[in-house]
Amino acid sequence: MKKTTFFSACLSILWIYMLLLLPSCNDNDPEVVPEESIQSKVVKDFYLADLKELLKNNNLPDITGFIDGNTDEIRVQALKVSCKSGHPDGSADEIDLSGILLLPHSSDRATSYPQIIAPPFTYTLNAEAPSIQYASDDVLQSLKEYLVCWTMVAADGYVVIIPDYPGFGDSHGQCFTPYVEAKPLVRTTLDFIMAADQVAGENGYVCRPELDVCGYSQGAYVAASLARELETNASHGYTVDLLMIGGTPCNLLQIAGLAMASDVFSPSYFLPYAIWGYKKNGYPDLNIAALLLEPYAGNSFQYFDGFYPDIDHAFPEKTAELYTEAFRQGDQTNPTVRQVDEILAENSLKPWKNRCEFLMIHGMEDRSVYFQNAKDYAEEHRSAGGTVTFTSVPGDHGQAGTAYFLQVITRFIILKN
Repeated sequence: MKKTTFFSACLSILWIYMLLLLPSCNDNDPEVVPEESIQSKVVKDFYLADLKELLKNNNLPDITGFIDGNTDEIRVQALKVSCKSGHPDGSADEIDLSGILLLPHSSDRATSYPQIIAPPFTYTLNAEAPSIQYASDDVLQSLKEYLVCWTMVAADGYVVIIPDYPGFGDSHGQCFTPYVEAKPLVRTTLDFIMAADQVAGENGYVCRPELDVCGYSQGAYVAASLARELETNASHGYTVDLLMIGGTPCNLLQIAGLAMASDVFSPSYFLPYAIWGYKKNGYPDLNIAALLLEPYAGNSFQYFDGFYPDIDHAFPEKTAELYTEAFRQGDQTNPTVRQVDEILAENSLKPWKNRCEFLMIHGMEDRSVYFQNAKDYAEEHRSAGGTVTFTSVPGDHGQAGTAYFLQVITRFIILKN
């Protein structure tokens, strides 16, 4: 949900994290995306020198020594992929989905490539949609740190699929993003995966149907919801080898309850973002004015138009200044409070008997996506017959994000080599 920040690091720190963090030992049926609706174009070729510059500009250690190849070869090709998908409000309308497909350098097109599905964390600016970031003229200077991470992983031989969320990229202005609303997020992500796989095939890449599904914060919510759907519904044609998530909003009702019981909650836009998403998509009868105080009930929709530059300061952090007393007190005699509680419970992650390897990381001082929410979910998941390795790390939501992506680099690049 919150943007992760990579701190300045050195290679020795990376190895320390490798030792500390490595774990011990729905009903959605999306329609097949019509082939004629799928389009793609190369937006950036990354050479070895580009990878080094990306790492340097983000104060990250130079790990290109783990990546084989010549300096004059394209190490990663970033393609923007576009396709059609159903509107997240469940109507008959369609939207134009978009996102990024990262293809590694290939010396043998007969190779069967592993692929990673990597939904992004929360963003509210259209300029931060992955497809727009990779197409930027100054991509080497401006690419977000988590996308730098996935670019490095792709350079080491993985096909990486990074969707834009509905309401951003090509679908900006066509819908409001279904923030933490499971069904439309899973459905649109599956549509984009199928489109990206077709494009990969057209470019000579044979992708394995066994997926690694990874994400942090909102990306973790989407990744976990997607993995659950794929493991409980074989009709999609994919299986999951690894689910690797961090900072995961699992129990949305618990998170909201903890936030309402606190004097302050930050980032303060998280809950309004979710509330407006529910209102504009699956739950149009939701009464915003029963949850948010004025002027936010009336005018806060404007902050999520994809252009508002200072979302972190658009809402007060003091809960008493933003939310109605009925919402803060959890007043079950109020029909809207009961309704939003039901919505949050419905969209919370449900346990399942997973077959994939399942890793969770969470910061012990996380006050945005509370640590207790994730810890309780891991215990609930095990009680339901599933298996999960839960790793707690020091730090808040952002600091734990650093730990998560260092583990990604360790697992997919350093240990692989």
